[in-house]
Amino acid sequence: MFLDKIKSTYIGDVIAMFDERLYKRWDKLSEALKTNKPIGEGQGEDIESIFDKGKSNQEIEQLQKFTHAMYGVSIWPAMALAKNVDFSNHKKMM
Repeated sequence: MFLDKIKSTYIGDVIAMFDERLYKRWDKLSEALKTNKPIGEGQGEDIESIFDKGKSNQEIEQLQKFTHAMYGVSIWPAMALAKNVDFSNHKKMM
């Protein structure tokens, strides 16, 4: 159900993203604690440069992976919200 790519309940992309981006960082936890500095890919890279790369399609594959991962973890709350809240009197949602 959650790992079947055909189903709307698929969350495999977020698991893959966690594996690719977070798992290796946990392996360096001791180093981060000893040096009191963050460890990870893109270390020293500011957030603006990440968005600039995204806008210029330099990181298109990473952006696609992120979008798919976020869809997988947001579809359940979105479906629950739509099922449990009457939006018929509302014209806009922020």
